[in-house]
Amino acid sequence: MKMIMTRPKKLICSVIATGLLVNLISLKAHADTAPNLTVYAGPQSVSPREVIHVTVELTEETSSRMNDEAVELSYMSDGTSKTVSGTLKFGLVSFEVPGQDKTGLMTFTAKAADVTSKEALVTVVAGSPMPFKITVQPNKKPETVKLSSGPIMDRHDNPISDLSLVSLEWIDVNGLKARQSVQPLNGRISLRAKCPANFTAPLRVRAVIDAVESISKDVSADCVARQG
Repeated sequence: MKMIMTRPKKLICSVIATGLLVNLISLKAHADTAPNLTVYAGPQSVSPREVIHVTVELTEETSSRMNDEAVELSYMSDGTSKTVSGTLKFGLVSFEVPGQDKTGLMTFTAKAADVTSKEALVTVVAGSPMPFKITVQPNKKPETVKLSSGPIMDRHDNPISDLSLVSLEWIDVNGLKARQSVQPLNGRISLRAKCPANFTAPLRVRAVIDAVESISKDVSADCVARQG
């Protein structure tokens, strides 16, 4: 008489559980080795049309670098979506992208190996100012005048940053009499300024921003006429 051997139910359940655990570990290991895609873009702040250096890196969790993988870099420039393509070499590919004309943020993202990167951001700020005109007008308060300008723009029609520093120099026939600094507001110069205590006519105001200057008319009469 043959004896029929049967596996205990507990042993069968243990084998099944072990198999499931192995599969879960395998899936987790696969997930842990998923490629990591990163975009680096800089400098962090540029002027219009300046070159932005963008590098895309694709790695695995094991830090091995991937090769010959197609990469698509997407970015926004002046409100228009643009795309450039490249191929990874030793896990890296680089691009040179011109800064947009208008001030604001440019965002960069990349796609490769079914992975999408997080955004990299670059700020575009106004470039050097174009020639501008400073205007001086009489003020009600004695020994002061009103200094103003229209919008001071760069060559791409962006108003200069309000963080720009404007140097105001009071100059008579003998040279520099006084100097002060002011920050623009909405790209304009606007302030009430005190005239120098002593000067020899003609007296003018010179405004200087990033080596670009504007010289006012003779303000001698406006300063003297309002004196005590």
